[in-house]
Amino acid sequence: MASRAAAALVLFMRPCAALAPPPRARCLSGARPRVIRSLPDDAVYAGSESLKAVFDRALVQQRMGDTEGALAEYQAFCDAAEQNDIPPRLYAEVLENIGACHLKLGDRKAAIRSWERAIGIRDSPTARCNLAIAFLQSGRIDDARVHAEAAAAGVDKRAAELATRILADIDGLRR
Repeated sequence: MASRAAAALVLFMRPCAALAPPPRARCLSGARPRVIRSLPDDAVYAGSESLKAVFDRALVQQRMGDTEGALAEYQAFCDAAEQNDIPPRLYAEVLENIGACHLKLGDRKAAIRSWERAIGIRDSPTARCNLAIAFLQSGRIDDARVHAEAAAAGVDKRAAELATRILADIDGLRR
């Protein structure tokens, strides 16, 4: 059933593309964080802290299991980015992380909204896999298939492999 794909779901905690992570930082998925040096560490502030500091704290909280704290920090990050006219395409990964937090807190609808917003800004195979699994868990098989097929066709090998397993689970449900 959907258990194999659900078990394969990694709540991808991806570093924001707009920020440079520490040199040895790794995502829980094992992938090297993508780095776009669009925002210097001290370029944008959320209150008296740099936006990078807010993001780094959110990521650590999420990885340590403080999902509510991480969600609050990610939302503060997005609020500050919007107030400072940072293009959303530079922090779409934060929306993916917000979706992961919502799902972990049991709010699948909010997770879906966040992942849909993220792919509306910049397509992401990771967000599409997460959406496919969330839709599969919600019984929205056709929506799950659409996102899994899109992720399977992408260039991200890890997401494509997961998407292929999701599609196999969907096909198994149809039998």
